[in-house]
Amino acid sequence: MSEDFLAQVIRSYSGNMNALVGGYLERSLNLFIAQQQKMSESFQDVAGMEPFGAITELAQRNLNQWMEMQKETLEAFALSKAKGRQGRADKG
Repeated sequence: MSEDFLAQVIRSYSGNMNALVGGYLERSLNLFIAQQQKMSESFQDVAGMEPFGAITELAQRNLNQWMEMQKETLEAFALSKAKGRQGRADKG
């Protein structure tokens, strides 16, 4: 939800409803933040790192593996191309 949307929701109520809706949204957000923090701590206990750090590490490993695969593939193509040229030169 955007800030504008939340502001419209709060403005759309008057009097006691405004306090009720505003209080509800504030408590909901506080609960969400507390649950997010608890999940982060639980993940850190299990994985030994924060979730963002784990995702970053995984992405870096995937990138390194992909780059290595690309390098090997390009080397294989270059070797194949060189052998093809050498074979034609030997025939010619």
